[in-house]
Amino acid sequence: MRKKWICLVMALALCALWTGATADGGYVNPDGRPINLIQYAARPYTWEVQEHRGSPIATYVENALDGNRYTEMWFGCWDAVARDEIPDISFYFDNATVKDIWIRNGSEKPNYRDYARMGNLAVVVWTGDTCSDMYFPRRPIYNQFYNLQDNYDSEEVSDDFYDGYQRFGLPMQYEHVTRIDFFVKGWYEGEIKDNEHHYQMWISDIAFLPDALSTLVYGGGSGYPPQDWPYYGPTATPAPTATPVPRETATPEPGLQVLTAEQTETRSGPGANYTDLASGLPAGTWVKALSTSFEEEAEVWWIQTEITYGGEKRRAYTPVKQLRMQETQVQLEEAIGNAVLTRSVFGYWGPGFGYTMYNDKIPYGTSGTVWQEEGAYAQFEYFDENLQQSRRVWVPVGALQFGNG
Repeated sequence: MRKKWICLVMALALCALWTGATADGGYVNPDGRPINLIQYAARPYTWEVQEHRGSPIATYVENALDGNRYTEMWFGCWDAVARDEIPDISFYFDNATVKDIWIRNGSEKPNYRDYARMGNLAVVVWTGDTCSDMYFPRRPIYNQFYNLQDNYDSEEVSDDFYDGYQRFGLPMQYEHVTRIDFFVKGWYEGEIKDNEHHYQMWISDIAFLPDALSTLVYGGGSGYPPQDWPYYGPTATPAPTATPVPRETATPEPGLQVLTAEQTETRSGPGANYTDLASGLPAGTWVKALSTSFEEEAEVWWIQTEITYGGEKRRAYTPVKQLRMQETQVQLEEAIGNAVLTRSVFGYWGPGFGYTMYNDKIPYGTSGTVWQEEGAYAQFEYFDENLQQSRRVWVPVGALQFGNG
């Protein structure tokens, strides 16, 4: 059943966000409810599902097109099916326009992790009789860039998350779309160890949007949420900003590739009083050095580095003596200001969903210091009451309310 592909779009791992929206999440409707993306979506007029051993591997496909988070499509997870070149599901359209695909993974009906969840997805877009100018061959399914983070947070509102949906961003807007193929290449197994739960993947909703979310919902706004939305949350308490220790002037060199000189110590922040992240890297490992900060008590310079751990990107701090470099080769960190979380959010090990996500949410109202901003995310330092240690994580900028001093 191999067919000529007209337009091939790169594979991308999807992480899913699900659970109910809250009034403080910053949504459009006056009553606090989020806009339902399905009302903007191009709807397929039919679909075709691959069979495995005489049975369709996906059932109740219509449930994935109704915009209802409490209904779901069931999908059988089979290694043999994931390895073949037959589309798992083909959606057929009547000359539709598609810019992004938004997927609400899993389901809210049972415990989210009871059933299997989508891990990796490849997509093929077919348009009319000609191929798009942009051509992307399918990538290896275990490419680290496409690893899925198996967490969710329906309260996050950004270019990539909305009301439990995760954006599958296509490289361009495609017109005259006649067909979109899904190849499910990986999944997270259900935690209940029986065949019904362990290998049955649930997908709640899929929306094929013709334009960017900001254009459709906000009429072309540049941010989430819009600036004129009212704010109802705690106020940050101003705190004195630490004065960096003077040092020699250096020309910043972002993304400096360096080798580890010995087994490394990795912390979430620049000091032994910050949470320990993971086992250190062995000597002779290449890492990317990004910035530096001084620990006054121990008189130690720490380097913020970016590493790959278990196929996912992470940022961590390492003493400069454990790296083959000088602290003057990267820029000095300086605090931006004090802030408080206006909603509960998951923290990341780096600026965004391309990095490992922590398992537990940071509570609403947590106050701390912002040290860096990168894209839609900020590096946020706070005191973890459970661990009785300081911690630095990355959170959405839109979830922070900055203080006045």
